[in-house]
Amino acid sequence: MHWPHRGVSGAPGTPGATGAAGAQGPSGSAGELELVTCTTATKFVKHKKTKYRKCTTKLVKTPAKFTTSAVKRAALTRDGLVFAIGTVEEKRLVLHAQRDLRPGRYTLTLTSHVKTTRQTITIT
Repeated sequence: MHWPHRGVSGAPGTPGATGAAGAQGPSGSAGELELVTCTTATKFVKHKKTKYRKCTTKLVKTPAKFTTSAVKRAALTRDGLVFAIGTVEEKRLVLHAQRDLRPGRYTLTLTSHVKTTRQTITIT
């Protein structure tokens, strides 16, 4: 049975010319770095002490560039006091708080086996 609207198709045509590139869009806003600090806390569960991990997050407004592949140790300091220390775990910088973090300027020190890099960051 032949359908009346179905005919023999012809050879495909040649592709059309490529269109002109569009104008470049506006640049995006600066990225923000989320600083996650974790501490070990103790609470009572059924009259027994139980340790758990308590994590807080703060946004860092200062642009920070660093590579974590070679970093072995990291420290967050201010006025000579260490506020957090950490390492790189699965390509993520994990810091453990030693003191309460308040808004302000801190120095993030990244140490590898070859060099030490310091970056000033601002926590809001």
